[in-house]
Amino acid sequence: MFLKSLIVTIACLLAVACVKSDDHTKLESRVAALEQFRGEVRRALKADLSRAENLSEQLKEAIKEYRQSTANMQARLDDHDQADRSTKGHFEEIDFLARQLSKKIGRVARFLDTRFGFSSVDLPEDLPKTAVGLLKVGEELFAANNYPLARAVMRKFLADFGNNNDAPRATLIIGETYRKESKYKPALKAYQDIWANHKDHEVAPKSLLYAGHALRDSNECKKAMQMYKFLFKALRKTPEAQKAKALYKQLKKSCK
Repeated sequence: MFLKSLIVTIACLLAVACVKSDDHTKLESRVAALEQFRGEVRRALKADLSRAENLSEQLKEAIKEYRQSTANMQARLDDHDQADRSTKGHFEEIDFLARQLSKKIGRVARFLDTRFGFSSVDLPEDLPKTAVGLLKVGEELFAANNYPLARAVMRKFLADFGNNNDAPRATLIIGETYRKESKYKPALKAYQDIWANHKDHEVAPKSLLYAGHALRDSNECKKAMQMYKFLFKALRKTPEAQKAKALYKQLKKSCK
């Protein structure tokens, strides 16, 4: 009887082992498939970014050519003040088409800026070569409300000095330029990047506070309250936490 029970037990254990082995094989196959899929996605994203970068460069050239053409056309219009009505009408039609083209170029530029992080503005040729100098220029441009150029300078800072201790500060400025332009999704992405990768940096509390502002200003009051609440609980000793606590109380009265 004991021998029979032992045989049954061993058979059961072997069956379980087989099932587990079969499950493990399936799991390995699934993991391999996922790894292959992830590799394909990475390659596709890399190709898309490369195309977007090329488009950004082409766009910069198109903007230059458009501005030059517009200036030349205006000069020609000035030279033809005494021209007959049909000639003036022809130039006015060209001017109208040029303005329409300018609007389309602007839409493409904004798409590349917000979606892929490519700036369509030309950087000054006399930018500082040091991290400190470049950051200062970006901060000054931001203070002067020149948000697209400030963003471009901060992107150059990150490209040249990505491991610098002030990299989170540059990212914060990028987020703030977007928020000031009411482009809340890319602003939130910048703030999220700071909190995800630089929690211990001195600008981390600001990233949470500004994220709350972006949510509030985009009519997401409940999410804004959650962000403010998280800030004053997680970083209660910071000045930003006290501001968040006051803003939370204000929203609590009005948020439906």
